[in-house]
Formats: sequence, structure tokens, C-alpha cells
Amino acid sequence: MANNKDKFQKAIRESFEQLKNSCEKKITKTKIINNAKFEDGSSVGKTTLYAKNTVTKEYIHAQLLEELDNKIANIISDKPKKEKKKSSKEIIEEKRKQIKELELKN
Repeated sequence: MANNKDKFQKAIRESFEQLKNSCEKKITKTKIINNAKFEDGSSVGKTTLYAKNTVTKEYIHAQLLEELDNKIANIISDKPKKEKKKSSKEIIEEKRKQIKELELKN
């Protein structure tokens, strides 16, 4: 039988996958926590992910936090370029091309 830590981590991972599969525009740890449910349907504690060991003062779920950071970063880097916000340099370059095309037509 799984202990509470395993159940919590499973709920968080499942929540991430649900958000990812639902094409959520921006996935954050807050959204993951708010969406996470245990097998019995009860919500996970909102601060449990950030709980620290009283003796070592280290995060209890440090590996899970790192895993979530990596997964969120991978989703952002996997987005097609069109979905990413264009930089001002890219916008200016596009506008210059449009101006040149219009000048050539006239």
C-alpha cells in the first residue's frame, strides 16, 4: 500500500497530465495543485508541495518540485514559434518587409 507521500506525488503528477492533455495555455504549479485530487476525490493540501522537513529545513517534495519545473519548462520550449510572443525586433522586421512589399506594388 502506498504511503501518503506517494499518494500526494501521484495526485500531483496526474493533475499535471490532465492540464497538459486539456491544452491548458499556461500551466503553473498553482494550477497543478488546485487541480490535484487524491483517489478518493479529496483535494490535496495547497501548501503540502512546499512543506519542509523540520530538522533539515529542506523541501520534502524537492524532487517533485524539480520535476514539475522541468516539465513546465519543456512545455514552454516545445510550443511552436507562432504561439510564442514575438520580440520587438521580429515585429519590426516583419513590418519593414510589409512596407517594402507595398512599396514595390505601387
